[in-house]
Amino acid sequence: MENRLQPIARGMSRVNPNFLTLIGIIPQVAFFILMQNHLYGWALLALACSIIDMLDGLVARAHNKVSAFGGFLDSIIDRLGDFFIIAGLYVGGLASLILSAILLLAAFLTSYTRSRGNLPAIGLIERTERVAFIFLAVIIKAVFPTASISGFNLSEVLILILAVLSVFTVCQRVWYAYKHLA
Repeated sequence: MENRLQPIARGMSRVNPNFLTLIGIIPQVAFFILMQNHLYGWALLALACSIIDMLDGLVARAHNKVSAFGGFLDSIIDRLGDFFIIAGLYVGGLASLILSAILLLAAFLTSYTRSRGNLPAIGLIERTERVAFIFLAVIIKAVFPTASISGFNLSEVLILILAVLSVFTVCQRVWYAYKHLA
């Protein structure tokens, strides 16, 4: 996906990457609000628009505007975005409070372990995969709202799988850090 966005980034020489970072939160907030109102189709559109989140770094690299503050700001806005997207699952009725909390914790720890350990991108679930899982869960809820497996909503089952894989990713990173930072 990054390769497809590079021509767009090259054409944005006058745009401050930090501005893109700041406006990148808008689709995630919109997702939360739309999920709260059970407008799943519009929420999917908002989630798809969150691709703008990838542009800030591409623009910064394409125009030699990379900065430590930009990376710092991007990390903060990404965590806010994670919160709004995962909280949107709860308010939209796709996941229980406890499942949403576990997924949120795992999402934060996935990022934190990589950052704190200065680790490479290892593990099963990164932010892109997490958003793809969530996108699929919302599609399932929109198209098959009552679909279930053994009495569990199919969307919630998918989110449960995502939470388990996210926790596993955190464990992979902790193990990697133990082996390489000891």
